[in-house]
Amino acid sequence: MFVALRPLVLAGLLAGVLPGAVRAGAPTSVDIPVVARQALESRLTMPEARLMVVSWRPAGRPCVAQRAEVGKPISGSGRYAVKLSGARCSAWAWAEIEVLAKAYVTTRAVGEGELLEGAVSEIEKEVRPGRQPARVVRGARAGRALAKGQVLEAAHLESAAPEAGESIEVVVLVGDLRIVQTGRVVGCGRNKACALMPSGKHVEGQLVEGRLLVEAP
Repeated sequence: MFVALRPLVLAGLLAGVLPGAVRAGAPTSVDIPVVARQALESRLTMPEARLMVVSWRPAGRPCVAQRAEVGKPISGSGRYAVKLSGARCSAWAWAEIEVLAKAYVTTRAVGEGELLEGAVSEIEKEVRPGRQPARVVRGARAGRALAKGQVLEAAHLESAAPEAGESIEVVVLVGDLRIVQTGRVVGCGRNKACALMPSGKHVEGQLVEGRLLVEAP
């Protein structure tokens, strides 16, 4: 006897037996104008990060977009305004996005000062503003005792910054631009890396392979 199954029940059964089946409720990226997606991706501050557009809400009158702008850097998931312009028209839209980036998680408990090599695995994780995952390079050590399953952030790593007064290459990320200057290392507390720029500005960032990576707001 044939029994009709509701669509949600059928989807659940298929997800359990078909390889790669999409689970109900899993986030998917919605379709938006190509120029809008390009504008959003160009404002990502994290190398190798990717984004998914969860919702797209145009405001005001329709406009066939030929150009798009995003006013602020994207450092994590959230709601961002996109300015659209076309032939004799302009409009705004709101994009709710989810940012995913490479991260590292401890596979066992790690003691303070212990090398992280061999004690972490790579994952992809959603990134929230102000909670960016750390890059774990060869020779990186734990700055504190870490439990198994800890997703690593910059504060969890031991700072290996040069001595105060030494020169250091500073890479400032401004949207999709990278500005490289030479600064002078200054002290700024445990597990932090800071430099004094030629302009006199004090910057703080993450030490990555001997360079100071600074994300401009």
